Amino acid sequence: SLAYAPTMTLDGAPVDDDLDVELTLDYDNAGPGRGKNSELVLTLPTGVSYVSDDSSGTASGSTVSWSLGVLDSGDVGATVTDLTASSDGTYTLTAELTWYVEATQFSTIWTEDVDLILDSDDDGLSDEDETNTFGTDPYDADTDDDGLSDGEEVLTYETDPLDEDTDGDGLEDGEEVLTEGTEPLDADTDDDGLSDGDEVDTYGTDPLEEDTDGDGLSDGDEIDVHGTDPLDTDSDDDGLTDDEEVNTYGSDPNDADTDGDGLDDGDEVYTHGTDPVDDDTDDDGLTDGEEVNTYGTDPLDEDTDGEGLLDGEEVNTYGTDPNDRNTDDDGLNDYR
Repeated sequence: SLAYAPTMTLDGAPVDDDLDVELTLDYDNAGPGRGKNSELVLTLPTGVSYVSDDSSGTASGSTVSWSLGVLDSGDVGATVTDLTASSDGTYTLTAELTWYVEATQFSTIWTEDVDLILDSDDDGLSDEDETNTFGTDPYDADTDDDGLSDGEEVLTYETDPLDEDTDGDGLEDGEEVLTEGTEPLDADTDDDGLSDGDEVDTYGTDPLEEDTDGDGLSDGDEIDVHGTDPLDTDSDDDGLTDDEEVNTYGSDPNDADTDGDGLDDGDEVYTHGTDPVDDDTDDDGLTDGEEVNTYGTDPLDEDTDGEGLLDGEEVNTYGTDPNDRNTDDDGLNDYR
């Protein structure tokens, strides 16, 4: 009776690998009745041929068929068929499940388009595109041996699959992407004036950070302009950062004692308040170093004892004590 007719469903799941397809067709009688003389027929498009199946199908011309007989309520089944195509292309696969209830035939159809592309080296580019468009080797996934597949270079990073170092910075494209995190299309990723390759292979600086040591000078300026160490915030170890020396005090970042007065530049700035580019800050005739280290005078006061003679005059001309107003204790200050 048609009132108790089966409810048949048919579904397909094609899985492609280059020009080969594994097609699973699932069928199911979810209705209350049974279907008699049931048959499953797969129709192949031109260019696709049958290879084998797991259910003793009969291949004839462009079709493969399976006689399923009676499908009772609740019956399910599947066939797995291997197919192959002769060339790249989009192919339409169609399957039809037919059955009878009494003398009436019923059917359900499944169809799906499958895009088949021959990619012999599995790099994400078709053999045709590799040969005719990009000039890469369709049998070598990484034609230029730079660590990125040809497909990654063309489709993801837009690098040249025929040039291992697209931006010419000394690092291979794969090394930039997979190891350093730099931009394979930009020779100087951090725009610091040094190429990524020079940073990694020569100077040991960070190609992603324009000021590796954080001293306020770009790595490129340290190397090419000032000759300082881009990995050391204070190249001459004088207590001032390289940036402070260059941009604030005008001292030499490669000379701990720029003015040669016997005091390190950092000591002059932070301890004594003297000028690191003037060896005699108070112009008294004694160098700042002599005042601090030899005579104990004030390098910021030309007349430390305030008696009217410059510290340098006392030391170099009169032989008096620049820290004592009355060196000979005669009741008169040295000036008088």
